[in-house]
Amino acid sequence: EDGLDAQGIAEAFERGELSCLYLLGVDPPGIGAHPPAGTVIAHAAFLTDALCEQADVVFPAEVYPEKEGAVTHPDGRLQHVRRAVRHIGETRDEGRVLVELASRIGLAVAP
Repeated sequence: EDGLDAQGIAEAFERGELSCLYLLGVDPPGIGAHPPAGTVIAHAAFLTDALCEQADVVFPAEVYPEKEGAVTHPDGRLQHVRRAVRHIGETRDEGRVLVELASRIGLAVAP
């Protein structure tokens, strides 16, 4: 079965077909009614009005100078990105947070 696009996910959440939304670096996708049993978890570098209104939990996300990894340019070149500043406060690498959350709910995550 095909997956849902952002609008389909928002609509399924509003209908109560999904119990949780995990938003990584984006605002809620036009969520109307927040179902009483639904949970919105956000991972964001900046708080927006939409996140303050809709999110039940907001994890602090890295801003660009805190990130480490690689970027592929449109011409196919791979460029390594090195962290320019250390993480501030409780901020952690987004991938590590996802792996930890997955393991806490019993999902096996391949390295």
